[in-house]
Amino acid sequence: MPTVEQRLQAIEDRTALEDVLTAYCNAVDSLSDMPALLACFTEDAVFDLGGIGLPRFEGHAAIEGFFRQVFADMTH
Repeated sequence: MPTVEQRLQAIEDRTALEDVLTAYCNAVDSLSDMPALLACFTEDAVFDLGGIGLPRFEGHAAIEGFFRQVFADMTH
């Protein structure tokens, strides 16, 4: 059985993941808040969309380029 400390850490980890997911959704919904969106990713993040037939994007610059195009396409 996990210790109280391990259980608490698991709760804190889950809450941190929920916070990042919420921040990501809010940033994407804004269609413009690139700093908030990129804050959801580490500098060396890999955003892999291969499962839906799109490429992988590696690092903030590539991820930003992808989302700038998506946001532009959605606002026209």
